[in-house]
Amino acid sequence: PVDDADPEVELPVVYSDDHLLVLNKPPNVAVHPTARHHHATVTKMLQQRFPNEHLRLVHRLDRETSGVLLVARGPAAERTFKMLFEGLITSDVTATPGRRRFRAGTATRAPEGQRLVDKEYLAICWGSPPDGLVDLPLESDPDNPLRVKMRLAKAGEGLRAQTRFEAIARCSGYTLVRCAL
Repeated sequence: PVDDADPEVELPVVYSDDHLLVLNKPPNVAVHPTARHHHATVTKMLQQRFPNEHLRLVHRLDRETSGVLLVARGPAAERTFKMLFEGLITSDVTATPGRRRFRAGTATRAPEGQRLVDKEYLAICWGSPPDGLVDLPLESDPDNPLRVKMRLAKAGEGLRAQTRFEAIARCSGYTLVRCAL
């Protein structure tokens, strides 16, 4: 069923400047409206809280996932931050003490293996997995009507995806794992 009323949810702002909002997204809050969650979403809450701003999500977090969420303030900042997530370097981003200017421009890809944005997650899992690396390609799931769900691709096809994981703590059949994408 569609959510009838907006639950009491806070989106604490961790950092804010002229170009960026950094939010602490709680778990069980959808980022975008879906068939089941239409009103109580991050994008809807941002529209209500900042009605006159051009705010755009730089990335997404799953509904169940809590964590830091970056929101660009303006089209130029949105393009620049998304380019950084894609591993693109642009010479048109300039920084001076206390001020940053963002302009869209030509971009080059970062050297192989060099990330411009590191993403790390903590997860609690059942059992006691060994440290390791998951290196399996992903592709869009054609059976998903919203075209946002991913699935494993056949070897040699799809998008390269790697996650390195290590156990941080183990107790009573559970393990706290650090996952670096």
